[in-house]
Amino acid sequence: MRLFKNWMPLLLVFVVGLVGCGASDDDADTGGGGTDTQTSDDGGNNTTDGDGNTANGTAETAASGLESALVYLNEKMLMATIVHPKRFTQSDLFQALPDELDLSQFEKSTGLEMGRIDRILVVGFEPNPKQIEEMQAQLDGKEIEREGFEWSREDFDPNGKTDEEIEAFEEDQRRKLEEAERAWEMKRFKEPAGAGDIAYVIWLDTPVDEAEYVAARETRWSKAEPFTVGSTEGHKLGDHAVVVSDDGKTIMGGRLSAVEDFLVAKQGSGSLYEAFAKVDDSFDALMMTDLSDQEMFKKVAKKELVEENAGGLPPVFAGMPDAAMKVGMVTARVDVSEKGTLATVRIAASDEAGTAEVKKQLDGALEFGKSMIGFLPLPPDGPPELAEGKQLVTKAVTGITTKVEGNEVVVTLPHPDGTVAFVEKMGPQIVEMQKQAERSKYRMNLKQVGLAFHNYHDVFDNLPAAVSFANENDEPLLSWRIAVLNYLEQPFLYDEFELDEPWDSDHNKTLLEDMPEVFESPGVTKPGMTTLMMFTGPGTPNAGLGRPEEEGSTKRLGLRFRDFTDGLSNTVVAVYAAPDKAVPWTKPVDLVIDPKDPLACVGEIPEGGLQVLVMDGSVQTLPADVAADLFKNLVQHNDGNPVTIP
Repeated sequence: MRLFKNWMPLLLVFVVGLVGCGASDDDADTGGGGTDTQTSDDGGNNTTDGDGNTANGTAETAASGLESALVYLNEKMLMATIVHPKRFTQSDLFQALPDELDLSQFEKSTGLEMGRIDRILVVGFEPNPKQIEEMQAQLDGKEIEREGFEWSREDFDPNGKTDEEIEAFEEDQRRKLEEAERAWEMKRFKEPAGAGDIAYVIWLDTPVDEAEYVAARETRWSKAEPFTVGSTEGHKLGDHAVVVSDDGKTIMGGRLSAVEDFLVAKQGSGSLYEAFAKVDDSFDALMMTDLSDQEMFKKVAKKELVEENAGGLPPVFAGMPDAAMKVGMVTARVDVSEKGTLATVRIAASDEAGTAEVKKQLDGALEFGKSMIGFLPLPPDGPPELAEGKQLVTKAVTGITTKVEGNEVVVTLPHPDGTVAFVEKMGPQIVEMQKQAERSKYRMNLKQVGLAFHNYHDVFDNLPAAVSFANENDEPLLSWRIAVLNYLEQPFLYDEFELDEPWDSDHNKTLLEDMPEVFESPGVTKPGMTTLMMFTGPGTPNAGLGRPEEEGSTKRLGLRFRDFTDGLSNTVVAVYAAPDKAVPWTKPVDLVIDPKDPLACVGEIPEGGLQVLVMDGSVQTLPADVAADLFKNLVQHNDGNPVTIP
């Protein structure tokens, strides 16, 4: 089901799913070698070569609006979504959003300003044989074979062995397992399984510079390389592809195999093409998916809805699994910029009986939802606008209607009056919600680091030292952040470092730009910089460089859990310091505690308090006015003054 879940919420895919790879259609040519002729069944919008393949470039110059998107659709696609971002941004609802709302994530994801984009087409391809094999294995309860994951447990007789010998053997086995896991992660990264192939086309109002755009999409792990399909030239970025049209106003992209399908496969065909061709271009967003012959989808749906939830579904949903088996084409249309109807969903069924069953189940679910809407709780200390919001939701839900048109069940969601005024009133709360979401992101980052610490300790029976590597003269080389990369799903990045060189050596400093997102910090915009730091200084777990891993080794080891005599839940181990305290993430520098002024190293504490990582793996928020002595006791692990976090 995981693969299908990647495809269904396509109204969000265009925001977060675009990985900045693209492709063009202006010069597309399948290279079939035949003589080009105009087809007549589509109004002359497609150019077909002697092998029956479509050259999209000619189609784009001859078509406009929706037609220019239709020529990309073919029978290999499971779903497609077309979005008009400008209709969203120019709508009254969008204009009612507060100016302080941060939309930078969209630009970061796409490399494009939202205002430049005229429309976007996103398509998801049917599962390939490998994906079907994986889904079938999951249905059968089998573990997917992990190629390259090999390790063997040696025969070991504990009888007559000392505790030290047994412990040494178990530690050796843990390390072997860790190395095998890391080898498998490396293989998986270099040879992706290809799950959920998605590709897209973006049409722009203003052109992009191809060289600049491609360079901005590059990372250390996906340097641009040229590729050619027929006479179309583009750029490979890892297993993705980018092609920008000659005029810079069209970008196509996605997994390399998907882009090749765009350029080579017979376009303007299949059930999605036929369905899209019947609609006009007046929508804000339109998604279609054809589940008619998706047997694997129906198998997964039956397992998840029936077998795994046997007895757990309310009676009103009892017939839903059988109805799902009869679903064919599903169309969802969103019209934020229009008044009256916000969204319309059309669900086609296999036959008249299937249509009746789908409607019956939908009506039952809607009645259940309408009966429950009145029980939605409102927080006692919430803003008064929430009550108005509940009224709007109630209007919308109670206003949902269903009807049968031919073999389709049509579900209509109204656009309640007063929605725009409500959004304007909620402006400050919307901004605060975004800030809370950002705080939640950083909180999760801290939790990931805490989990990495615990997993590291499970393998090595100690924590990483603040200085993970030193040279023979005990001069610090690299930060603890390097040591935990294997436990943050970054084994490939760990292997890039020269561990016997300092953080700013000619080689290692080139890795600054590859800082994992987990080390991103609030208020820090400069690439490669972080404020996520541990504490060093008198009485802290990282008072020194740490003990050597073994004689002659420059790798440094931190404390064991048993060394935290004040208790793991009473010791703060890491924190987000103020933005002006930011350091290069690979540099072995952390916050040095001054016993006389322990809070000074953190810098200015935000109004919302100080987010800290506790050694037990939890994340807490210290109040902005936390007492200095209390803070000092929290960052010292064995001072005999265990204190409870307020």
